[in-house]
Amino acid sequence: MEMIAAMAPAVEVHVTTNGTQWSDRIERILRRLRVHVVVSLDGVNAATYEAIRIGSQLDDVLDNVQRFADHCRRSSTTFSLSHCLMTQNCSEFREFLELAERIDCSVFVNTVTEPNELSLYHLAPSELR
Repeated sequence: MEMIAAMAPAVEVHVTTNGTQWSDRIERILRRLRVHVVVSLDGVNAATYEAIRIGSQLDDVLDNVQRFADHCRRSSTTFSLSHCLMTQNCSEFREFLELAERIDCSVFVNTVTEPNELSLYHLAPSELR
């Protein structure tokens, strides 16, 4: 990103991140480039999120989500959330959508198909209800 900023600062960049990092370096890059950001967020409750994204802390990521969203608003770039929908987090999907609505952003949903035990496609109809 720093090389792009140095060589072609007018280029618009689209980045998908897990949102776990925020640093002075990231801030410098965001100031120098037009960055459109998607944060992949696979849970909105700490227990669920932290079981999926081992080693991450949901509170830290949500702080970074707000930072990225605020930056994109100020710089007139897009901010979106992405969600890998699977058996581990499907019960929180409504809360995920409510979060996206609160921060006024678009949502992308990726449905997990493998491994089978994480895929909604392999649940019995009674479990899907």
